[in-house]
Amino acid sequence: QLVRIERIVASREGILEALFERTYTGLTPAARRVFLTLCGWHSVLPQVALEAVLLRSDNERMDVDAAVNELIRSSLVDISTSESDQAPWVSTPLAASIFGRRKLAVSAAKVSVEADIRILHSFGATQPSGIRHGIGPLVEKLFQTAATRIKSSKASHTEYLPILESVARKYPPAWLLLASLHEEVACDVEQAKECVRRFLEAVPKDEQREGWTRLGKLCSFSKDWVGEIHALVELADLPGATIQAISSTANRMNSLFREAQLVLDTDEKEILVRRLIVLMEAHVADADAVDFSRLAWLCLQLRDVERARRWTRRGLEVEPGNIHCQKLATKLGR
Repeated sequence: QLVRIERIVASREGILEALFERTYTGLTPAARRVFLTLCGWHSVLPQVALEAVLLRSDNERMDVDAAVNELIRSSLVDISTSESDQAPWVSTPLAASIFGRRKLAVSAAKVSVEADIRILHSFGATQPSGIRHGIGPLVEKLFQTAATRIKSSKASHTEYLPILESVARKYPPAWLLLASLHEEVACDVEQAKECVRRFLEAVPKDEQREGWTRLGKLCSFSKDWVGEIHALVELADLPGATIQAISSTANRMNSLFREAQLVLDTDEKEILVRRLIVLMEAHVADADAVDFSRLAWLCLQLRDVERARRWTRRGLEVEPGNIHCQKLATKLGR
């Protein structure tokens, strides 16, 4: 039968309100807290950001992932996935969000939720169209904001640390950002090195180049010579390493031995030298005379004179006038 449109709308709103109320009442405390936080935030949010903020030290421990799944099953939250990194993003449908804001306004958790949202502002807002770019830009903004606030004494290093570490555990490139924060803001090189190692643990070998490069520089800065050489040897052992890169590592190792910064007094150091020799020998087809001289010097570190002579001769065959190979030939008595 014909009825006034206002009655249909009113009836539908009443049913929807009752449905939301019943669903909300049945939520676990963790799911309620996550729902209220999302309702107080007015754009899509990467789940990693939500977890980082809700798991900070001032909040009670909760299983954020389980809470989000509960909200998805209850149709109170929508989930999207970014194309670039497959990271999950969460948001609340409009009707659910309006209902949730009314609940938030009178909730005892309002102050805590507002504190969480204040930190979420460090990530910045994202429109649904921005999901395709992944979480990288938001994570970079978070670290930039943290560095700025810490430098200006508006926040402490320890205030942001649990949040930043939580993000890094889910998004490994953030470990390198955290390493920079430790190095440049907190002046803590050892913690920076540990963050780089956490990055290396979390990514496959073909993505480790930047990590080993950073670790080598940090170890050199802190005069951790064994750590530096270990990083350089690992870098030389990555897929696609060139003879130039491997030879450069050999040159650095030989220099440290020559300057007595390194002494071949442990099995660990001997293993590093042997690994580097094997790596160089695998690329001798592309080596020049200088590369052969560096390889010969590595062999001398192990007192392998015959092997050193062999590579010195190869260097002189490639370039008879090479001064480095000539000095080695004289030292070795040809």
